[in-house]
Amino acid sequence: MSKKLFSTSLLMALLLGRLFSAFGQSTTASQDFEGANTAGSLSFTVSGGQYFTGNSGSAFAGPNPSPNNSSVSTSGTRSYGAQNNTGSGIVATTMDFRNVSFTNFSNNSINFRLAVFATNQNGGLASNGSVIVSVSTNGGSSYNTALTIVGNGNGRDVIWDFSATATATATVGAGAPTYTAGTTSATRYSFIQLALPATVTQAKVRIVANANDKTAIVIDDVVISSAGPLPVTLTHFSAERQGSSVAVSWATATEKDNAYFEILRSADGKSFDALGRVKGRGTTTASTTYAFTDYTAPAGLSYYQLRQVDADGTASLSSVIVVVATDELAATFYPNPSNSSITLPAVGGVVEYRVHSVTGQVLVSGKGSGNTTVAVEAIPAGIYFLELTAGGKRNVQRFVRH
Repeated sequence: MSKKLFSTSLLMALLLGRLFSAFGQSTTASQDFEGANTAGSLSFTVSGGQYFTGNSGSAFAGPNPSPNNSSVSTSGTRSYGAQNNTGSGIVATTMDFRNVSFTNFSNNSINFRLAVFATNQNGGLASNGSVIVSVSTNGGSSYNTALTIVGNGNGRDVIWDFSATATATATVGAGAPTYTAGTTSATRYSFIQLALPATVTQAKVRIVANANDKTAIVIDDVVISSAGPLPVTLTHFSAERQGSSVAVSWATATEKDNAYFEILRSADGKSFDALGRVKGRGTTTASTTYAFTDYTAPAGLSYYQLRQVDADGTASLSSVIVVVATDELAATFYPNPSNSSITLPAVGGVVEYRVHSVTGQVLVSGKGSGNTTVAVEAIPAGIYFLELTAGGKRNVQRFVRH
């Protein structure tokens, strides 16, 4: 799994507490905009628009970009989109990606990342701004709208960078939902996901970005993926702390030549060790539930993953999920967001703290008393997780470093 995709999966697991996934090998065609439009496995042609490089403080022509000093890409340094630095009208770009064919595959999807920046004061995605995703399933002869994201009112503060976590989803050919972006975390749509029915044998995607005044619409990491016929279809995977142990459970819809599952655990989300095995059911079309108890679970954050092994030795990995203590510390820190420091909660005794990146790396750690100030100016701007432990209780909270 790539570093970028791993980080995305881990972030969603941290925010949601559990993650549903499926085993299986996959092939992808992708465009990350790091080279020319003919580069990468998903080349594209374009009308209008431009490349963006670096961060929002220098990427846009407007004098007051916001969010400021945020990366304009999710991987590498470049992205593509449209910016409108005037006080009115629309600046548009139309991006047509090459046709991708599927052969005997299911679980096909189209995914990309989206960010919206204000290039000057009072900018943002207004009601006349939009991102329209259309898909052709006949090689480009005709397109049908699959999903639309529109702005809200005058667009003021309807902005977000690639640290936003809201997802806009649709199934091609099953309606064309419209999502209205807003100023809350639930309406800042950075993850765009389109599912393709199993009957679709080819797909050609078109993305149209209509940037209203003082606004930039940024697209990155367009991926058309195809997951092969799955030997095991995983419908549920969760892990919950029960006292000093962790109960891991999962379920399958179907299995083919499934020898066993191996339960993996990690302290940092990177290096995993095997805890044990649970025998699979071989080949079955009946749904099956499984369980495993980790009696040696550490007190801090733990990362779990399943490794499914076929009868011929072929192995596949599930997504990663994260477990924290349920006996949480009923206290919080401030300020959030933070610029240079955070203040620990006013609790009696010693407070242990650890700042985790979204990939699980511990960046800052130490001990202090209540109301101790912890410096975070050395870590880059972005989203992090603060783990607090005091009196045998624990709390993990998301925070933003500006």
